[in-house]
Amino acid sequence: MAYATVDELAAELRVTVTAANTSRLQSCLDAAAFEINHRMDRPYDAGTVPSASYLFATATAAADPGPGYLRLDKNSPSAAQHIYVDSLDADGNTQTGWAAAAAADIIRLTDGTGAWEQFTANGPGVDHVGWYEVPVDRTDVTSPPPGLAQGDRLTVAAFRPTVLRTEALALAKRDNLNRASEWWKANDFTTPGAPLTVPGGYHGTVLPLKQRWGIG
Repeated sequence: MAYATVDELAAELRVTVTAANTSRLQSCLDAAAFEINHRMDRPYDAGTVPSASYLFATATAAADPGPGYLRLDKNSPSAAQHIYVDSLDADGNTQTGWAAAAAADIIRLTDGTGAWEQFTANGPGVDHVGWYEVPVDRTDVTSPPPGLAQGDRLTVAAFRPTVLRTEALALAKRDNLNRASEWWKANDFTTPGAPLTVPGGYHGTVLPLKQRWGIG
């Protein structure tokens, strides 16, 4: 998601928004936001991220999947809207962090080959006493995706994106507009699709805003 709007970028560029240029303006904003996010997001393997091992259950009922197990509410992960997980992981450890899950938290299920399905919570976790429910949307996946067969051992990791304060959002918007303007001008005056400058400055200015930390 971009940090600025098409109208704001058009004002920055001193152009009029038309039916013909709206999609191009939006693509410049999206490209700039992706660059910012890619450079600033905390890498998956940077430091300790809370994780646990669970076994996958293919059943889809809204119920306790059983000690050590996790399940989805749909056979197809892309259609899943809920994750159901027992309070005990596959190693017999009690996991209480599911109750603290909140909208925008990211949950990644990784199999033994390194393939993963990634979900984003769209609401708070629900404690059913002994098992938990988290409402989600599937937001990313590797190619090929994990098989997710009955009993597959998964590493379940959780992230919590940093909430941007008002002044932080203003900084992100300014960098998004600056970078999107460069993408627009690059298509006008230089090689199509090539940015005018390397966005090294954004790494220094936006880094504190985009780090992710695991759910504790």
